[in-house]
This record gives sequence, structure tokens and C-alpha cells, in this order.
Amino acid sequence: MSTLGIIGTGNIGTAVARPAVAAGVTVVVANSRGPQSLTGLVAELGPRAAAGTVEQAATAGAATLLSIPIGVYSALPPVLSDAVTSDRTAACSAR
Repeated sequence: MSTLGIIGTGNIGTAVARPAVAAGVTVVVANSRGPQSLTGLVAELGPRAAAGTVEQAATAGAATLLSIPIGVYSALPPVLSDAVTSDRTAACSAR
């Protein structure tokens, strides 16, 4: 796998992103606040990381990790119905 899309940049999403980039995998991270809110995380992860929209992360590579609260799952764009291959949705409705 050369690129991994990660939707959700909380504890699980970032815990997956860090070892992924360390292993040479390119990651595209996204959250509900938009790519501009991820500049710090992308800088921390280094040159193998990029921020994108939810749609960009969903279609960025061979796999997509979804790590969001279950209460917002139904608000995801339709592109995710075919793109998500690993759903790590948090089993709580509120944070």
C-alpha cells in the first residue's frame, strides 16, 4: 500500500498515521473542520503526510481508515460507501 486515507484525526486516527508514515506509507488525513485545521498534525507527521477534504482522504489510496464518532456517520458523503475499507468508528455518540 502506498497511500492511506484517514478520516478522523482524534486518538485513533493519529495513532495509525504516525507509524504509517514511519513505515513509509503516505497518508492523507481529513477531519470535519477541514484541511486548514490539520497543518500542525501534517507538520508533525512530515513529508509523507498531507491534509485533505473527507472526499480526498476517502479516495486517496488503496485503503481508507474511518475513525469518527458513530453519531456523525450518517452525515458522511456518498463517496465513502465504496471507499471505506476499515471502519474504526468510535462507539460513542458524543465526545
